[in-house]
Amino acid sequence: MRVFAVLLGGCLTIISVMLTGCGSSDAETTVTTTTATTTTLVHGSIKLVIGKIMTSSRGSTACSFDKNIAFASGVVLNITADSFGDRSCPDVDCDSNFGTCAQVVVTMSANSSAAKVDFRPLGFDIDFAPLCDGHWQEQVAVSTSGDVATLCSTSVKDVTLVHGSEDRRINNVYNAWYPNPENPKFAFPIFTKASSFQDPRKRCKGGSGCWTVPSQEVCPSGHGECTLDPTCKCGAGMVKATIVAGNEFDRLNLADRWYDTGAWCWRCDQETHVPCAELHTFMPDNYDGTYECTPHSCDCAQEVSWPTPVVKQTWYTNSKRTDLVPRNSSGVIPCYTCGGKRLYYSSTSGLDISYEVTISVYSDSGSVVGGEPSETTMSVLV
Repeated sequence: MRVFAVLLGGCLTIISVMLTGCGSSDAETTVTTTTATTTTLVHGSIKLVIGKIMTSSRGSTACSFDKNIAFASGVVLNITADSFGDRSCPDVDCDSNFGTCAQVVVTMSANSSAAKVDFRPLGFDIDFAPLCDGHWQEQVAVSTSGDVATLCSTSVKDVTLVHGSEDRRINNVYNAWYPNPENPKFAFPIFTKASSFQDPRKRCKGGSGCWTVPSQEVCPSGHGECTLDPTCKCGAGMVKATIVAGNEFDRLNLADRWYDTGAWCWRCDQETHVPCAELHTFMPDNYDGTYECTPHSCDCAQEVSWPTPVVKQTWYTNSKRTDLVPRNSSGVIPCYTCGGKRLYYSSTSGLDISYEVTISVYSDSGSVVGGEPSETTMSVLV
């Protein structure tokens, strides 16, 4: 038997030859070929950049963040919210289970400056909305010499953004916005940002994920009832009210509080055409020893219930409205105020916002990886 070893490209081939029946015209030769395949696995990093430009009548502001993530050629790379780490602008979140934002596969060979990127978005939210849905470029080609490929470019117009009250006037009264009763991770309501292009039923906490509150077509109207769905509707003779907490969404549910505190929720009240007293600071005004809140049914007129509502706040006073008292006090009466921007939140309107997601690919080195050997045997006549 004779053995020969031949290196062909990335394959090491061992050929074994066994000769039988030498000297005969019908001699048979058995040839066995053993092949071990080797491949070169290219390592490198991708650089994702997410940029945001906001334009208003006062000018433009821009922010962005970038993240370098290691990859191996041909191997699926899972991009999660944790992949981005801490960031403040823009916000990036993944699906409702805090899972994968996207899957990325970079394909390239050793000593090559060309790379192919397959980008598969999975619940990739920017600023709490799927802004890039329908705009993703899921396959791009890019060189490793610093070229940049655009994965998404999109914009939204005439936007209203809502965030926490800048001067914190209402902080002691209302410092919660979105509860998630289904998820124990958010046992208490939280205050987050919101926008006019966001799904009104979507709730997010930056860096921790998003969820959607249950849909409710008609707002409830029973005593103390409300819904987290701001899109609910009211019938004739009723007025839609944005209230604090209600029965279900009280932040602490303490009986000794002299005001309601908790998450915003929505309900239908009987229309009165009587406006509630206006709230100017963190508690009702007090003139001549009497608190300025309305001690009977009243309305808080509002053009929109989301994302910049007028909030109807319930306070609890004694019968003469000379003192704010715990709501479990004997003889307590509820009274009402209306408040909105600068008290419960701050907002900016008339913004045009553009977003862009880009990717670059950088190659580090290649490593040789051996494959499983395969054996082929054949017989020939010589």
